[in-house]
Amino acid sequence: VHLGNTKINFHAPSIWRSERFTLRGLDAIPGCGDFCLVWEGTQGQLDDMLRKNKVPVVEGPIERDGAMAGGRRGISTYVRDPDGNLIEFIRY
Repeated sequence: VHLGNTKINFHAPSIWRSERFTLRGLDAIPGCGDFCLVWEGTQGQLDDMLRKNKVPVVEGPIERDGAMAGGRRGISTYVRDPDGNLIEFIRY
């Protein structure tokens, strides 16, 4: 789902049942998804913010399809919130 520059991912059961698909909420059930936030700063600023708040990076930075129209790609960094939900920060 695209809402302006924001994208919310909803994963089909065939995906969340796969043990190979790990970039999702830890306890995925129907209706579960992750969300993506557009980061306006630099990668260094994002890394510093995550480090200062002791937030480990799950994956990234890595190039991914983003929420921007026109198939624009960005650089994504994935983390988990305190409940284990997946959060993606993307830079364009």
